[in-house]
Amino acid sequence: MRVPKAPGTHYAFSGAIDPSHAGFRSGVALLDLAAAVNVSSIGDQRTVLDRLVVLLGDDANEVGVKRLLPGDVPLSRGQCLEIARQLERHAEVSGQLVSFRLGAWVEAARMASQHEVSTIVNDVVIEYFLADPGQGKLPAPVREALEKLSRYKEGQVLSDKDYRDIRRLLNEIADIH
Repeated sequence: MRVPKAPGTHYAFSGAIDPSHAGFRSGVALLDLAAAVNVSSIGDQRTVLDRLVVLLGDDANEVGVKRLLPGDVPLSRGQCLEIARQLERHAEVSGQLVSFRLGAWVEAARMASQHEVSTIVNDVVIEYFLADPGQGKLPAPVREALEKLSRYKEGQVLSDKDYRDIRRLLNEIADIH
């Protein structure tokens, strides 16, 4: 089973990675890794770990991702959680925690069902990204897209158009950031 992924998701591995995007892409990759561990897809786990090594560059050893290649695959859920903790710690030290969490959130929302998207949008956008003082670190177009998403309230029945709008805004955030 392949890891669920939104069309157009990319990690920018073809050349130098803009440091301002590495945190976001690490967050996306972490959710992809969690999905691969959840469905026990060894090939997808290796692919995501390879991507994380490229994203993290020289810090891949410090985070503990590099030592997992190619050895400890498949990963246990405990190992995946430890990687998540290390990645979050690394993002915090490098000043990319908000971007990292945004990347993980966007990928989680992309993977979710219609109803779950509404709940995730309400709980996370409003309570974290729009309320957190760190939001100033996000580019203005990302904040604008998040503000549009915050209009979808928990429990609201979403029409097909609402759902398409949410997906478009999530993809817009990923493309910008």
